[in-house]
Amino acid sequence: MRQITCKKYTIDDIFVGQTASFNVKVSERTVDSFSRLTGDYSPLHTDAEFARKTQFRQKIAHGLLVYSYASTIVGMYLPGENAAILNHSARYLKPVRMNDKLTIKGTVASKEPLLGKIVLNITITNQRNETVTDGIISIIVNSPPKKGIVMSDIAKMNYGINFNGKVVLVTGASRGIGAATAKLFASHGAAVVVNYNLGKKDALGVVSDIAGSRKKAVAIKASVSQASEVAAMIKKVISSYGKIDILVNNAMSDALPVPFEKIEWDDMQRDIDVALKGAFNTTKAVLPVMLKNGYGKIINVTTVYSNSAPPPGFAKYVTAKTALLGFTRALAVEYAPKNIFFNVVSPGLTETDLGAHIPDWLKSKMAADVPQKRNAQPIDIAKTILVMASHYTDYVIGNQMLVCGGSVMI
Repeated sequence: MRQITCKKYTIDDIFVGQTASFNVKVSERTVDSFSRLTGDYSPLHTDAEFARKTQFRQKIAHGLLVYSYASTIVGMYLPGENAAILNHSARYLKPVRMNDKLTIKGTVASKEPLLGKIVLNITITNQRNETVTDGIISIIVNSPPKKGIVMSDIAKMNYGINFNGKVVLVTGASRGIGAATAKLFASHGAAVVVNYNLGKKDALGVVSDIAGSRKKAVAIKASVSQASEVAAMIKKVISSYGKIDILVNNAMSDALPVPFEKIEWDDMQRDIDVALKGAFNTTKAVLPVMLKNGYGKIINVTTVYSNSAPPPGFAKYVTAKTALLGFTRALAVEYAPKNIFFNVVSPGLTETDLGAHIPDWLKSKMAADVPQKRNAQPIDIAKTILVMASHYTDYVIGNQMLVCGGSVMI
C-alpha cells in the first residue's frame, strides 16, 4: 500500500455526508503480516490444506484484518491526523479471499461540534461490489497542534528593547510560551539557549527558525528536575557563551486536570519537581555566574490561578506554581542588593498545546469572561517576559505580572 499524505480536517471542516475512500488488495503477504503482528495463526487463514476442507474451500483473510482498514480511513483520510477512535462496531458479512480487491469507504453520519465528535459509517466492498464488512465508528476530532509564532512575524515587531550581547536561557522552550519567548529574545539580539527534555524535534525547529533569521540559538537537553543534568547544561552554555544574563524558568510537566480524589502524592511531587525543584536547580546553577558578572534577571512563569479561583482539577498544577511564586519573592529580597532581579510572570489561559485537553467550547466561554474577549497567545506572555528582563524594570523586584487580559485584577 503506497504512502499517502495524512489529511488534517478539523471539526469545523467536516460535514455530514462527507466521504472518503481508498482501494487495497488483500494478498497472501498481507495475511501473513497480520498473523505475525497479532499472533493469530489460525489454519483457516494460513493453511491452504486445512482451509480447503472448510465451507470456504480456500484460505480467507482475518475479519479484523479487513476491518482494520477502517482505522486507515480515520487516521489518514477522514478526519486524518487529528482523529482518535472512541468506539466501534462491525458486521462481517462475506469472507475476503486471497487477492480480493477491496474498496474501503467512510461516510460522516453525524457531527457534534461542541464536543468535537463525529460518527462514520464504514462500508467495505469487494471487486464484485459485494459488501463484505460494514460498521460504525465514533471519533473525537482533536484540535490541531497550535501554530507557534515564527521569526518572520516577530521581525515586524519593534519594542525599542535591545538584548545585543546578552545570553538568555529559557527552560521548557520547545513549544508554546517557551518557544515564543526564545524567538522574541533572539529577534532582539540575544543569544538564546532553548532547553528541552522530551521535545527534541520541536526544540530543533525553534533553533532552526531563529538561525534562519541570522540570530543565535542552541538547543540543549536537560530535565530541570535533575540537578546533574542542569549542571551539565549550564557548563555547556558557559563553554559556548561565557555567561548567562537572563534565566526564564518556564518548564512544566503538564496541565492536565485530575480530580483530587484520584491524585496520589507522586502526582503532586512530579509537578513540584518540575516547576519548583526545576527552578531551584537552574537558579542554583546560574547564580554564581550572575553574581560574578554583577547583574542578572530571573523570571519565573507561574499562573494567574495563584490569585483567583482555578478550574476544577488543578490542585497539583496550582500548588506547584504557587510554591514557585513564594520561592521567587523570597529570593527577590535576598538578591536585590546584589543586582540579581527576581520577578514572576503569571499567564491566564493561553492557547498552547499544554491546554489541548480543554474543549474548544470551554475555551470560547473562558475568552468571553476576559475583558478583551480573547484568550492569550504565547507571544502575549513572551512580550511581558521580555519587558521584565529588560533594563526598564531594574527597579521592579519580586513583582508578579498578571498576563490575563484583565480576567484577574489586583
